[in-house]
Amino acid sequence: MLIVLVIIIALIGSCFGGDEDQPAPVEEKLTEEIDVNQDEMTDESEADLDDEMNEEQERNIPGTLGYGVDEFAERYNAAASEVDVTWRISNVDVTEGEVQNVFQHRITDNVYVMGTINKADDSLRDVSLIGAGDGTEQSGHDILFNIGLLIMATNPELDADERGSIMDGLGFLDNASTDFEGETTYEGLHYSISVSEMIGVMFYIQDEHDQGL
Repeated sequence: MLIVLVIIIALIGSCFGGDEDQPAPVEEKLTEEIDVNQDEMTDESEADLDDEMNEEQERNIPGTLGYGVDEFAERYNAAASEVDVTWRISNVDVTEGEVQNVFQHRITDNVYVMGTINKADDSLRDVSLIGAGDGTEQSGHDILFNIGLLIMATNPELDADERGSIMDGLGFLDNASTDFEGETTYEGLHYSISVSEMIGVMFYIQDEHDQGL
């Protein structure tokens, strides 16, 4: 089975000149001190604002794969081309949400690929697959093949053995049952799967540090 799934990361300087022989007037010294204090307060305020913005961005990005929908589509298409299948992702339909956006794309009548998009930077938070067999061997093949393609797309650096290890970690080789769940983490990504005779297959790939895990 692993063989079949080979398809299946200031310097700011202020120089105040003056006459070395003449001490600066009191008013001038006070003005210089005020200016320096104001500069320090401004620097501190800007630093505080940067910290607040970073914290806000972290709250708005609970997890990320590090790239957007268009790059994911390119990665998927490249993986599909590499293993010589005709499936492609194009014209991605993105739906606006209140908190995060989502995309969905039909691969076959039995396989849908979708993902969650962070509004803060348009990066993908996760990608997932939903598959439902129709009783034919072909539909099961399409589901498994696309799980492999998602693994390839999200981490194209993995070789066939590493992809096989992920499938193994998810429990494919240990479960002859049509109902099982599995999860594994590899190279910064968290993979999880739920297989049910009633619901079908639900497969997810997320940042291993995703706040939802």
